[in-house]
Amino acid sequence: MGLMHGAIGSVAMALLLGSAACGPSELPAAKPGAAETTDAAEGGTAHDLFPLAEGNRWTYTIEIEQHVADQSPVISVGTRVWHVAEVTDVGGGKQALIHELNEEEKPVGELVIRVTDDAVHLVSALANGKRYNLDPPLPIGVWPNEPGETRTWSGTGISDDPNLELETTITAKGMMEVDTASGRVQAYRVDISTRPKGGGGNPASDSSYWFAPGKGIVRNVDKLLTQNRFRKTTLKLKGETIR
Repeated sequence: MGLMHGAIGSVAMALLLGSAACGPSELPAAKPGAAETTDAAEGGTAHDLFPLAEGNRWTYTIEIEQHVADQSPVISVGTRVWHVAEVTDVGGGKQALIHELNEEEKPVGELVIRVTDDAVHLVSALANGKRYNLDPPLPIGVWPNEPGETRTWSGTGISDDPNLELETTITAKGMMEVDTASGRVQAYRVDISTRPKGGGGNPASDSSYWFAPGKGIVRNVDKLLTQNRFRKTTLKLKGETIR
């Protein structure tokens, strides 16, 4: 796998990069009629964006579209379940071990997510038997979500090359209405663009996350570009159990 985006076919794995990119493409725009707010909601914290408690569970539909050079496109669909197995207190927030399961309830990966007052961070992921540790943890959700506000991240751990330094721009897009597998909901959007430090397009990943307060991630779209492959991964929330 290259970048962790899109590597496992899940929201978190949309963050692991490939090893050689063709160049970025545009993420899908919000559907007509989707309204963005001009201000973040008053009060609240990032803990509202991704509620962490043991037993919390999210079920997603997943669609993976892959284009490989000189081959016909392949589209696969399925189900992914995130189950919070353990929650611990860390400095200034909570950290959770999340098991990722397929439609047969068999484990396909792990995520470690940390939530502080101002961000939802991806700390590490287990994919195809390999552990990826992000140094430092990468913000994938931000609070407050003021449209146009940007943050930057620079670090390692989301590539097969542990020494490859990457730069990420995280942009808040405000609240909008978005499709999920259970209907349209209001959610805060965050766009994430990752490139090698120092410039260039090798590798490249662009992702969008939608967070609904009290629910968590309700939709994720990721585009991964490598030298010989384009992959788009889409997850839509089908249902959730929040304790």
